[in-house]
Amino acid sequence: MKKIHNSKFIELECKKCGQKQHTFNKPASTISCKGCEEVLATPGASHPTLTKNTKVVKKEENKKDKEEQKEWEIWNWMM
Repeated sequence: MKKIHNSKFIELECKKCGQKQHTFNKPASTISCKGCEEVLATPGASHPTLTKNTKVVKKEENKKDKEEQKEWEIWNWMM
């Protein structure tokens, strides 16, 4: 059986000091700012729980998402 990983990277920005860092979209431990030690996110059931001092800057798209989008666009064009 093939194991499928759905983990993606997200970029978080600390509103307090402006430091940016990358983390998984499903972290297993508390994420702290490397600049000022402020807690940015805590683990959640399906996604991280962000604190008020955190801003999500960028989410990574994986290759499969892009391929599915392209197939959908081609299918719509054919109809």
